[in-house]
Amino acid sequence: MNYVLRTYKTNTTFDDIFNYRNPKKDIEISVVVPTYNESQVIEKLIRSISKTLEGKKFEIIVVDDSSPDSTSRVVQGLLNEFKQLVLLTRNKRGVFSAQQDGIKIAAGKYVVLMDADFSHPPAKILEMINHIDHNDIVSCSRFLPKSKIIAPFSRKYSTVLLNTVLRIIFGGWISDYSSIFLMVDRKKWNKLHFYYDSVWGEAGMEIFHQAKLNNLAVEEIPFTYNFREEGDSKSGNLLKYGYIYLKRAIDIKFFYKGNYGKKE
Repeated sequence: MNYVLRTYKTNTTFDDIFNYRNPKKDIEISVVVPTYNESQVIEKLIRSISKTLEGKKFEIIVVDDSSPDSTSRVVQGLLNEFKQLVLLTRNKRGVFSAQQDGIKIAAGKYVVLMDADFSHPPAKILEMINHIDHNDIVSCSRFLPKSKIIAPFSRKYSTVLLNTVLRIIFGGWISDYSSIFLMVDRKKWNKLHFYYDSVWGEAGMEIFHQAKLNNLAVEEIPFTYNFREEGDSKSGNLLKYGYIYLKRAIDIKFFYKGNYGKKE
């Protein structure tokens, strides 16, 4: 058993994510939130997203990587109150894998990918909705004129330096290559086949590379990034973080071939 899916009225187990069919109809927005040890913030986030999207047809899909803290129990405790809430529990496999599994079970025409720690403000979803009609991907960027980064010095300037280098490598058509605060057209996304497993936000580079290969319309909008105030950061050692991103950038830029993410 690899997956357990819970809603206010169902409790389903399955081994293959493709065996699940979402019964919901007419969902406009699916918000996918990967979690690992986010018990301190997840209830607050669910309430904030629900308030932001009040009056819209939406669902919130929390994909928990078997957190050893009480993240899953906190979400389970909210299922009866929030009928639009879905909890998918699985073995630990990382953020990007969790996002992809969340999209596979989503019912929404559009899907929002965001972190659980409030570094991605839920209120920004409304602005993303305003831009998605004429785009395939709307990405929130930390590096546009009205953007802002509120974070410790080392975190802020390592991110600035990293994305400066990434813009040089990839040609600068995107300002924030490590952004994973996105709204995507679900049907367009499901046509993409990603080659790399990703630990952190390095998935953003392949997402944007795929978008360019497949002529998807991408628009960036500015936002204020707030480094988490509660819970522990998952980013780890900054040198390791930088190495992983730069290695991935070189692999994608110089060794990535084929359409829809397939290497030839």
